[in-house]
This record gives sequence, structure tokens and C-alpha cells, in this order.
Amino acid sequence: MLRFLISCCVVLALVSVATAQASSQTKLQLSPEQAEVWQGELNFYRYLKAKDLKGFMSLWDEKFVGWPDFSELPQHKQDIEAGVAAEFKDPAAEALPASEPVPEAVQVFGDVATTFYFWRIGSESASTYRITHTWRKGPQGWQIIGGMGCGVPRKTKAEAQSSARRVQS
Repeated sequence: MLRFLISCCVVLALVSVATAQASSQTKLQLSPEQAEVWQGELNFYRYLKAKDLKGFMSLWDEKFVGWPDFSELPQHKQDIEAGVAAEFKDPAAEALPASEPVPEAVQVFGDVATTFYFWRIGSESASTYRITHTWRKGPQGWQIIGGMGCGVPRKTKAEAQSSARRVQS
């Protein structure tokens, strides 16, 4: 009987760990409304990758203000445009992520929406940024009206293992 109880506990523990890992890796299911907003983020990535300044800047509202990770102060659309134009001309500019961003969260509030995702540059050990954009739907469709990006501190191997153990608990 004791063996049976121990076996049941082990099976339940394994199932709960597998379920937690599967749910953390499940792709976010977007409503049609959320998918429409998320398409703007995919266009953001596509225009950057193609170095299409005109297309890229069409995503930004004229009154945009946001706080990029590289700036000490918030910036406006013209600041973003100047920085991106210079970056597109620089062959040594930082590489783009190898794959499209994946949404962590997308929330729509009528004609305003927020998107949240990670921007990973290079391999797993390279730079990762948290990105938040606020979008507004207007006559030109969805445009970015605000946003913020910041670097995610790298974890040591011990910190990553500790985090993994807490998730499994």
C-alpha cells in the first residue's frame, strides 16, 4: 500500500511539472481584434528587417512619445526616425532577432491597445529586451502612440536553475 501511495505521488508530481511546462510554452491565442493589433508588431519587425524606413515610420503616430532602452529621456517620432535612418545606413548596426516576436500579452480597449513581448537578439545568452507598445486605431489604421523598451538583466546559471525550481514547485 505504501508503495502504491508513493507511486501515485511521483506520478502526480511528474504530471503537474509537465503541465506547468506545457502551459508556459503554449502560444497565446489572439482574438481577431488582438491579431489585427499584433499584425502591427509583425510589420514593425518586417520593416526593420527590410530596412524600409518609410514603411517603418508609417507605424508611428505623429504625436508618439516613448522611452527606448538606449535613451536617457523619452523620445518623439522625429527622434525615432533620425535614429532608425542612421541605423539603417550603418552596416555594423546591431542584428535583428532571427525570428519574429511572439506576443506575451495583447489587450484591446476599443481604439487603444497594448502589446507586450520580448525582443531577443542573437543566441540565448545574448541581449533580451522587454518591449511594450501602445497603439491607437485611427484613419491610417493602428499606429504606435507610446512605448517603452528595456534590457532584461541576464541571469547567472544558478539564478536560472533557481527560477526553474520555483516554477516547478
